Order: sequence, then C-alpha cells, then structure tokens
Amino acid sequence: MVESRKVKSIISIALGFWFGQSIALVPRSNAQSAITLNTLQSATYNIPNYGKVTLNNGNFQGNTGKITAVTLSQDALIGNFTGDNYEDGVAVLRVTFDPSTGLRSKYYLALVADSNGTPSNVDTVFLGEGVNIDRVATQNGTVTVTMGVYYPGDPPCCPQGISTRQYTVNPAESRLVLTSVQDRLENTVTERNFPVPRILNDNLPYQPPADEIQVNF
Repeated sequence: MVESRKVKSIISIALGFWFGQSIALVPRSNAQSAITLNTLQSATYNIPNYGKVTLNNGNFQGNTGKITAVTLSQDALIGNFTGDNYEDGVAVLRVTFDPSTGLRSKYYLALVADSNGTPSNVDTVFLGEGVNIDRVATQNGTVTVTMGVYYPGDPPCCPQGISTRQYTVNPAESRLVLTSVQDRLENTVTERNFPVPRILNDNLPYQPPADEIQVNF
C-alpha cells in the first residue's frame, strides 16, 4: 500500500525452517530502497524549461538566473507507481523566482523512481503558477492533486476556484499522464482552510490517511 513516509521503522521478516536450517526472507525495505523521504530531499530534479537542480535537505537556493529557490513538500507518497516492483516517490516542488521576473511561485508534481539503487526524477509536470496546492492522494494507481485557484480580487487566504487533477503513470515510459481535470468555483469567499476544514470533530485535527498527504513546505 502506498503511504506517507514521515517516520517508517525498518521491519525484517524471518520465516520457516527447511531441513533444520533457518531461512530469512528479507523484503526490500526502506533500508534497502533508494526511495525514502530523505533521499527525495537530496535528489536532483528537472524543472521543465528551467533545467536541473539538486536539493539539499529538501531545498535549493539559487544565486544566479531566474530561480531563487526550489522547495520539496514536507511529505511524499511512496509506493510502486511504475509497476516495476520497486518503490517510487511522488512529491510537490515549489519554485520561487526573482521578483524582477514578475512570476509567482510555480508548482510541479515530481515522480522519482528507483534506478538501480539511485533515485531518478523520471518526470516532472507543471501544476500551476500562484496556486494553493492542498493535498495529493493516490488510489488504484491514480494520483489526485487538489489545489486552490485564485481569481481576481480573492484574498490570500481564500481562493475561490478548486481544481482537481488526476494522473496515472505510463509504466512503459515512467511518465505522469493527465487523465482528468475538474474545476469548480465557490459561490462565496469565506475564511477557511482550502478546500475543506481539517477538523474531524471539535477536538481532533484533521489527519490524512496513509495514501494521502497534506502539502506543506
């Protein structure tokens, strides 16, 4: 099952005896996998139209060119997205530009695969400029991104537009393929967390399930 890997303990499994000898069956775990939150935070990413950047602890600080910073989301979805029986990672990148460019922050969905024990950013797709990425979830091989879209006059807290995009991974090319876009406009603007209140009841904060991450930077 795909799950958010904030903290993951290492589990080793030893099963059975055969002719009096113990046989250890050790699955490919986080200790052996090239894809963990830590390795994603230090991977090299290709930003479409801007080139490659290598993160250090989830961040890149640019001192030349248009890009001033690249930040990886604090959490990632980790699981077998490409169908090769090795773990892959899906996370969101925020790219910040020099104010002189007039560009707002741009957001990208990044797919990182295990390439012979090394994390490899096999695809990066553009999500939007000046949007509010709320969460990323996965179910039955589909990756769903939910974001807020600002309209003229919207206050910073409250984008009126809600956009939901769904992607699948083309296993032959390890590419993210956009399969569905749903956009809707809220009737009124109210003070709220986008897109739904993160409260299950009056006392408990919202906790995303194992196959969903709340996007924070």
